[in-house]
Amino acid sequence: MVKAGLGNPANYRDIFDLLERGGVLEPDLTHKFRGMAGYRNRLVHDYARLDEREMWGIIQNELGDLTLLLNRLLDYIAEKSTTRYE
Repeated sequence: MVKAGLGNPANYRDIFDLLERGGVLEPDLTHKFRGMAGYRNRLVHDYARLDEREMWGIIQNELGDLTLLLNRLLDYIAEKSTTRYE
């Protein structure tokens, strides 16, 4: 993120704020992905208290958001790559 000129995130959630400031994400997507980062923290650090139904709901309904994020990042990389060499 630093090399792209977006800044240095202090934590996982900050990554999405930096992407928003860099024009990669809109505010509503930033909010959504910050929430996903929070859930990631629960998965990593608090696995004993996870709700299986909640997790299944996320798997069934929210994974498309990861595809959206990936496409936004790929578009950003492609844009930066072509501008750099022109």
